[in-house]
Amino acid sequence: MHILRHTLDPKHHVGAIVLSASLFVAVAPAQAVEVKFYGGADVGISYVNVSSSGQAGSHASRLGFDSSVLDDTMIGFRGTETLSPDWSVGFNLASEFDLGSGELAYDAFFGIESTISLTRHGWGTMALGRQQTISTDFFTNIDPMGLSFGQSNMGTSFTAINTQIYDNLIQLTSATWSGFTAGVGYSFDTGDTSIYADSGVNQPVPSNNGFGNSNKMRALTAAVQYQSGPVLLAASYDRAYASSSIPASDGSGVSQPNPQTTNPQAWYLGAAVTVNQVVLSAAWGRGINGALSGSGPGNDLSDSPLTSLTGDGGVLFNPGFNHDAYLLGFSWTVDSRTQLMASWQMLQPRGKLSEQAATGSQQILGAAMTYKLSPRTTAYAWASYGDDFQMVSGAKTTVIGTGFQTLF
Repeated sequence: MHILRHTLDPKHHVGAIVLSASLFVAVAPAQAVEVKFYGGADVGISYVNVSSSGQAGSHASRLGFDSSVLDDTMIGFRGTETLSPDWSVGFNLASEFDLGSGELAYDAFFGIESTISLTRHGWGTMALGRQQTISTDFFTNIDPMGLSFGQSNMGTSFTAINTQIYDNLIQLTSATWSGFTAGVGYSFDTGDTSIYADSGVNQPVPSNNGFGNSNKMRALTAAVQYQSGPVLLAASYDRAYASSSIPASDGSGVSQPNPQTTNPQAWYLGAAVTVNQVVLSAAWGRGINGALSGSGPGNDLSDSPLTSLTGDGGVLFNPGFNHDAYLLGFSWTVDSRTQLMASWQMLQPRGKLSEQAATGSQQILGAAMTYKLSPRTTAYAWASYGDDFQMVSGAKTTVIGTGFQTLF
């Protein structure tokens, strides 16, 4: 029995869609391009409460809409052309929206993915453009929550796979050989903002497009996956590279050499084993010299009064900012319509963080249930509690919500 999947990440969204529109455009005798229009709408209503005993005025609560809880509210276009029996070329353009406001979820219109790919059947695929990292892809089925349900998913503690998407990413993914699949990717300019500790610059520094490769934040992602019968194993390595120059700390806008050259890294190991209709999951990870941004409270709400792991930036470059991550959980397919899932995760300070009195071990408890109303429409409910959120001692966050999703 294969590992059961209860949610759809952008790269596999089309595969489970029942209704789709197809357009066949002739480009040469006996050849055609198949273009599919696909997407989904997902909305929930949740109550979120956050507080911190160590910060004045750090209590807040809200009751409101949540978009993209189980999966993305999105539209996409995907096409493939067969070049020969062995070769094919494809593209994928996908946009995420906030269902409550209709606004784009990212600054870019095709913010989820905008790629062109070349596939050698039996060998693998090379994809170029803005896309999700291979490490995120391979850990989606390790997480009982399928990287869904906001702070409940493992991206809150395993921050390098918090649905990580990079600009300008070239990524190679092999075919599956004897159960093994491997992938590696390199971003020439991630497009993320960053905070460089001890540089004198406290505002997030954006990527610097233009000439000079070293003046942009770059990143490496690599992962391997093995699946045989009921067993799924995954391992990954992610690394971000600092920009060689940043704006001067005096606010003049003049560039100065970046004194912070440490590169944050993350190593993750995970396993999922299916026993009858239950998938048991476990994972361990280590982050060193900084961190990528973890999930915010609730369904990754912005403007929380709680301190973020990486400040206001997407990536923190900070020597000695180390941490270990742990996950235990399960997903139980009760019947053809109902699935239950729960997990515990911990993010434990290491290095210089363990010496600071204001830090603590983040612990997250999460539970969710999905119920298929039809092959395309799913209702869900979820709840989660976080203690020492983002490793800040005394920070707590609680969420409970419900919603539904439909695919097309």
